[in-house]
Amino acid sequence: YVDGGGALSIDGVGSAAWRLAVADSAVVSGVNVANCTADGKVGIVARGGSQDLGGNVNWTFGTADVTWTGSQSDDFFEPENWAGGAVPGTDDDVVIPAGSTVRVSSDAASVKSLTLSGGDATTAFTSLSNVTVAGSVYVGRGVTWTADAKVEAGNAFVVDDGAVVTHGANDKDAPMTKWVDIAVGGDFAIARSGKIDVVGKGYAQGPGKTLPGGKTPTPSHGGTGAYGWGNNYPAYGSVVCPFEPGSGAYTQGGGVVRLTVGGTLL
Repeated sequence: YVDGGGALSIDGVGSAAWRLAVADSAVVSGVNVANCTADGKVGIVARGGSQDLGGNVNWTFGTADVTWTGSQSDDFFEPENWAGGAVPGTDDDVVIPAGSTVRVSSDAASVKSLTLSGGDATTAFTSLSNVTVAGSVYVGRGVTWTADAKVEAGNAFVVDDGAVVTHGANDKDAPMTKWVDIAVGGDFAIARSGKIDVVGKGYAQGPGKTLPGGKTPTPSHGGTGAYGWGNNYPAYGSVVCPFEPGSGAYTQGGGVVRLTVGGTLL
């Protein structure tokens, strides 16, 4: 464990292979690594002047980071919100510092890797349009990612301790427009106190999916429906393969999560 800006040196013997177990953050910087297999949570993302010396397994080495400043607004596509004055693209490793507020709304975003840095300050990342990441995604402590559109990652996706992935609440009279839909080519890791939380993000209290006029009884998802005011109301969705939010009655229904994981769900 290294704190306070210290340095950790591990020297092997010749070209001997070695293993490194990651107990906390999956993102490091300023490292030169050879013949190492990353174990533990998932692979390690090495940034900030790191060098791949060969023979490494389950490591992702980035180029120079493109860092968010948020100097003008919360708009991801505003060039002045980025150090260097340019919106990142498919060849860029993107870092969002702790304490930031970022919104992807007008267009789809495509980057090489994405790090939502953890820390004591709260970070809010909202994606109303699709986000595509060629490599790895890291969601750090204190980050809330409200993902209302599809998210794709070619490599690992890490939700660290104290991080939350969720979606916005669906309206009571409208069809479902918001859900967590994440496709990952590698492993999907959720730390012990990290979570995907969609409690209360389903259809709103009142008519739920099909009832008119704001009445309290609502049809249940894939169940037996509801009865009230002398009328029977139909159920909706599939009981064996659900993909719609829960209906709202006295409280908001539950939301929807769909994970497509090419590797292992950890």
